[in-house]
Amino acid sequence: MIPPEAQGRDAIGLMGCYAGSMDEGEEVVAPLRELADPIVDLSAPMPFLALHELGSAMCPEGRNYCWRSAFAEELSDDLQEAVIEHGERTSSELCSVSVWPIDGRVQNVATDDTAFPWRDYNYMLTAEANWEDTDSTTYIEWARETDAAFRERGATGAYAGFPGLDDGDEDTARMVYGENYERLAALKSEYDPTNLFRETSNVPPAD
Repeated sequence: MIPPEAQGRDAIGLMGCYAGSMDEGEEVVAPLRELADPIVDLSAPMPFLALHELGSAMCPEGRNYCWRSAFAEELSDDLQEAVIEHGERTSSELCSVSVWPIDGRVQNVATDDTAFPWRDYNYMLTAEANWEDTDSTTYIEWARETDAAFRERGATGAYAGFPGLDDGDEDTARMVYGENYERLAALKSEYDPTNLFRETSNVPPAD
């Protein structure tokens, strides 16, 4: 989806979705189009499935992935510097650092209404290591170092839906579920005492 002449160049990508009337959506997107002359503009009315497939095209099956994430209430100067610094130190041009705003309906739900506890935070910062080489060490270390840099500057937590996150220990689950961890452990004890469902940031049953 990126023109050949732009491939390999440093760039900033803006992705978003307006789920509403097309006329209102055009008004919302218009200021983004005026920020600069875009390398490519893929914004247009589209079915939800087509929007989903845009993400799938950037993360094709068969590639290796290790994504780390942390949440921040504000984008402090230190965090912005970390985003730029570690973005420039990516292990390959397939890797990226992303800033995800969190607002709207996500924050209209109480933090203890679901398993996801980070609704009061305004940003998610991610280190996205993507590679095709057989040696994974360099890419995984870059993702972990970038994640550590975010946490040293005040970011916290983690998002469960990213690939390569779970190291299989309890600390990862506590990072993902925060203050909701104990409640989820009690629910697990009641409904899944044998821990049958134990993949992806597993919360074991409470004792």
